[in-house]
Amino acid sequence: MVDCPGHASLFRTVLGGYQIMDIMLLVVDINKGLQEQGAECLILASITSRHLIVLLNKLDLVPVEQRAQKVSKMQSLMKGALNKMKFSSCPVVAVSAILPSIGMKELKDVLLETVEGVSFVRETESPFLMAVDHCFSKKGQGTILTGTILQGKLKLNDTIDIPSTGETWKVKGMESFHVALQEAAAGDRVGISVPGLNPLLVERTIIGAPKLIHTSLTAAIISLKKIPFFKQSIHSKKEYHLSIGYNTTTAKVTLFRRHQRLEDSLVSVENGCGDAETVFDPNGEHSFVSEIQGQDLSSCFAVAEFKSPMMGIPHQLLIGSDLQSKVDCRLAFNGRLLTFTKDKNYEDTFLQGLKISQKKTKEGTVERIQGANSLIVKGFCKKESNVEHLLNLTVHIQLDKVQDSLLKGRILSRFGQTTKLRVELDEPLTSEQAAYIKGSNKTTVTIEYLTYLFRKGQRKNIYQNLD
Repeated sequence: MVDCPGHASLFRTVLGGYQIMDIMLLVVDINKGLQEQGAECLILASITSRHLIVLLNKLDLVPVEQRAQKVSKMQSLMKGALNKMKFSSCPVVAVSAILPSIGMKELKDVLLETVEGVSFVRETESPFLMAVDHCFSKKGQGTILTGTILQGKLKLNDTIDIPSTGETWKVKGMESFHVALQEAAAGDRVGISVPGLNPLLVERTIIGAPKLIHTSLTAAIISLKKIPFFKQSIHSKKEYHLSIGYNTTTAKVTLFRRHQRLEDSLVSVENGCGDAETVFDPNGEHSFVSEIQGQDLSSCFAVAEFKSPMMGIPHQLLIGSDLQSKVDCRLAFNGRLLTFTKDKNYEDTFLQGLKISQKKTKEGTVERIQGANSLIVKGFCKKESNVEHLLNLTVHIQLDKVQDSLLKGRILSRFGQTTKLRVELDEPLTSEQAAYIKGSNKTTVTIEYLTYLFRKGQRKNIYQNLD
């Protein structure tokens, strides 16, 4: 049984406890109904748990003659909320925590029925991983770590890593509810004896098989799925609270998705995320996403830059939240830890290797016609600027009310030592096009291109053709 407090200031404890829940019991005051923190716990259950039982508590405070009506009304309200989630058929039981005669027998029956009817899926073949919630000394046994095995198996004399201390120890004893064990597996609640370990150095944490858990993570690539009840947009470059296991830190998030064809990207590279992303290709081309808007529930990837070092394992579940927000639901997104780095200089290493592009547009004007297929344009550079990154980029020139109104060309060179550039057109100008340019006060020249978001150096930072 895991007690997760519903008070807003203690919600980080809930975020740490989600990883060991098989069945969630959501306790709701029958007189107040579902409050903000209770609603967040319900949302968390929809992400992390397959089974839910709702308890309408404090029924003893309702006058006897009004109980049936009150229970019926609250059950109807809860069912209405649950119908929007995967728990539409979950039981809703009215009880009194201080008067066992009110609802407790029904609750016990529902619990037994739920447990007996559930087939729990355990990852026993994966490497050992355990969530530790208590650490203390016990006379004659040394230091005891208690918690729940999340995956894998553990045997006596197995070696375990305790990443929070950076130490490796052997398991000298193991019990489950006062029964000595030789072996335990995923789903078991156990206490393990680790003589010599200083209990003051270990709080709530995760332990695991040697080299399984990665520590001191500074940045990561994560999958990201917006939570439907978070009505705000999720913005790139904004900091969110990121919870992985028992650890929570703030992280700057940059959204991106798999790259579309260049033509599509230039039309709308920032309109939101595409289909669900499951596999990240570190060598693939990707497009920057400025925000996931309120009703956009599609998923994508994100770069997460951790404010404090984190620990985790590949594909571990994570929860993103906006704990400083005043909105009804502070849970913003969930996802998985895909790939990561421990490098403190990750901006110059890890991020430099990512191909995440962002649409850019520059506009200038035609200064004069130099020949049948040559223009001199201005407005793209200063006299002291290096223009190498602009050379050979395609430009477009829109001529209004002219047949064949769209001109296309490429930047050939700087025009002398000036702030102007020479553009070579794909096709010679017609007499109508030339007359329009000469008679126009301002003929706009547009360059649309993609720039790698994290790369440094102008020449490596700009491109128009992915083929």
